Amino acid sequence: MRPDSIGALVVLAALVVAGVVSSSSAFTPTGNPREVPVQPVDQNASNGLVGAMDALRIGKLAASWDELRAMPRPGQLGGPRSDLGWRGLIDFADGRRAFRQVFEPAQGLGPGFNERACANCHSHPNTGGGGPDMGVSVATVAPPDDPRDTVGTQKYAIAGHKAQQIAATTPRRRTPPLYGIGLLDEVPDDALKAHADPNDRDKDGISGVLNERGHPAGGKRPARFGHKCNEPNLLRFIGAALFGEMGVTNRASRAAPKDKDKIKDPEAPVGYVARVDAFVRGLAPPPRGPIGPAERRGEKTFQVLGCTGCHKPRVGHVTGAYTDMLVHDLGTAVSDGLYDGKAGPTEWRTPALWGLRHRKKYLHDERAASLDTVLAFHGGEAAETAGRYRKLGKRDAADLKAFLDSL
Repeated sequence: MRPDSIGALVVLAALVVAGVVSSSSAFTPTGNPREVPVQPVDQNASNGLVGAMDALRIGKLAASWDELRAMPRPGQLGGPRSDLGWRGLIDFADGRRAFRQVFEPAQGLGPGFNERACANCHSHPNTGGGGPDMGVSVATVAPPDDPRDTVGTQKYAIAGHKAQQIAATTPRRRTPPLYGIGLLDEVPDDALKAHADPNDRDKDGISGVLNERGHPAGGKRPARFGHKCNEPNLLRFIGAALFGEMGVTNRASRAAPKDKDKIKDPEAPVGYVARVDAFVRGLAPPPRGPIGPAERRGEKTFQVLGCTGCHKPRVGHVTGAYTDMLVHDLGTAVSDGLYDGKAGPTEWRTPALWGLRHRKKYLHDERAASLDTVLAFHGGEAAETAGRYRKLGKRDAADLKAFLDSL
């Protein structure tokens, strides 16, 4: 947004500070498959000054001014998508504030939790990224909405409750970076189904599966987020994280919005969840690093090896993510013994590779410290591709690494 436009809106923002304009209008989810939150019409002020000020996001602008000035620019890592309009930029900044909000027990934190704010886990290399250590324990629990559902353990507890005892052998999963995830949420289900081949009809050894999960409205929907595709869309993914990582109940989560603390459920209002959604949905995909001859040769090698059988350069209308968002069997070397819906212990969602150059460790539990080690763990459907990689000459291997390091 241009500085002069911001300045004009700031003048109007004084009305909010003075209490003349309401800034309390909330977002509510719609019933469409992607469940993108939309702003409701304020029936009490749709034609007057208050309605006009709400439409201009004046309250959010006043409250998010410092956030707008401090956050990365559009298109940069951790910044908003370049296609957001000025309203979207204000919603993004306001959502970034919500993402950084620190919860206290009086606001619904607990009874068990891992962190007090979304940004405390998603902080590397900046707000919206992955975790600094990315080691998050998980355990198998069967909540009422789904008998085969993997949910995270919670390391801490509020006063009056006991923290979970986590064994050293408990499987671990990294905190995923969120850059560009809103674009992946926009990919139609039909585009994912087009890549699915559960019976390997084309006999290429790759048989991606579209996992399905239970939904609060009833029935099941194709899932696309989570290490084993356990959430159907971004809104549910955010709701699950609020509940699982901070113990904050909300209506966006597939789990029932109830817990055992003394705060009335649901603890997070729809408006708060939607503010977080506006930030996460608006995060720009990671920009590519420098691309030269070696990177271009490496990309061709990536294709020749067969890596694009799962890490597709294009899914739906989104390019550069290098994922098909399906679940694949990668063999016993990466088994965690856990299930998520249709996804078994050896099956994992194809992770997006954009932003790969910002990671120091790899795989779902960060057991791999180099890309060579990553390939060593690729079995099952990826066994033939991994075998071809091991036969590469030094130059081709170096080019492939240069390509991956540019993502």
